[in-house]
Amino acid sequence: MKKLFFAMFALAALSLLAPSSGVADNNQIGIYTTSTPVPNSADARYDGALPGQFTCYIVCTNPWNNVTAGVDAAIVQLGGFEFQVILPPDFLIIGTTYPPNVLNLNSPPTFYCAGAIDVVDSRVLLVTLTLATFSGTSGLMYLDAVPTAPSIPGSLAITDAGNAFELIEAYPASGDLAEPVFGIAMDVVPSEDASWSELKALYQ
Repeated sequence: MKKLFFAMFALAALSLLAPSSGVADNNQIGIYTTSTPVPNSADARYDGALPGQFTCYIVCTNPWNNVTAGVDAAIVQLGGFEFQVILPPDFLIIGTTYPPNVLNLNSPPTFYCAGAIDVVDSRVLLVTLTLATFSGTSGLMYLDAVPTAPSIPGSLAITDAGNAFELIEAYPASGDLAEPVFGIAMDVVPSEDASWSELKALYQ
């Protein structure tokens, strides 16, 4: 009975720690080594030869609109996105590819983009990046709000092209802006996984 009580307490605590996206794992943006990733997996880590260059993909998974009045459904076509990529020291962006008809109104590593991108299998490829380093061998990458005039202060953002380009808050795949979304020869542990491990340790 005592173990059951602690388990129930831990689950309640985790519900407070989870991102407030309304539905778990919706509107998450991450960086991966594939354009068809599994979030919170080894796809969020690069282990190739460095120094050198490599390609990674910024992907939004499960884009969802629960903001427009009377709408609570998957987004069919993304109308834009907004975030900043935080690179580790000694790494730089040497190439950027966008989906067709997408325009970045800023310049990398800041992405303030407009366009119409179809959602396929609950995913949208937002940007393909080529990164390079002449001296770095490892590091962590983060996503953050754009530094100037963010549409949603302190947050990432997407829009729903099918609903008058409704502005919707998005979230880093790590669960928190303070947590990395991509590791270069380093592990990335989602913040909710770390919290679960900490909670379990309290009752062992």
